[in-house]
Amino acid sequence: MAKNLLIIEDQDVLSESLSRRFTRRGFGVTIAAEPSEVLRLLGQGGIDLCISDIDLTDGVSGVDLFGQVRAAGIGIPFLFLSGHDESSAAMQAALGLGASGVFTKPTDFAVLLERVCDVLGVPAEPAPLATAK
Repeated sequence: MAKNLLIIEDQDVLSESLSRRFTRRGFGVTIAAEPSEVLRLLGQGGIDLCISDIDLTDGVSGVDLFGQVRAAGIGIPFLFLSGHDESSAAMQAALGLGASGVFTKPTDFAVLLERVCDVLGVPAEPAPLATAK
């Protein structure tokens, strides 16, 4: 059974890149940029893990959104990406709220994939090779 990720990112290039890479590895991926959309999607169920940017639009940070998700009683794991240093207040706040990990941008995808798989309890298998025609 495929695991489903929600990528919360307002930079289209990054969200699309992450989506393609996780999809190639067998994950279901949904992308959301607006905090209200995130809460709606999580309320519907079916998401196993969120990968969120710390700095979102509309004056709501990823950490604020994470707090709203927890306040709504949704215990889904969150990983955070940020241009901030891992020792920044925002990154430390995310960890303090129970984030499953924080990563600085640009993020080494192999390391992120390994953490996603570890949190979800699935093997981190290499992407299947395309067959020549």
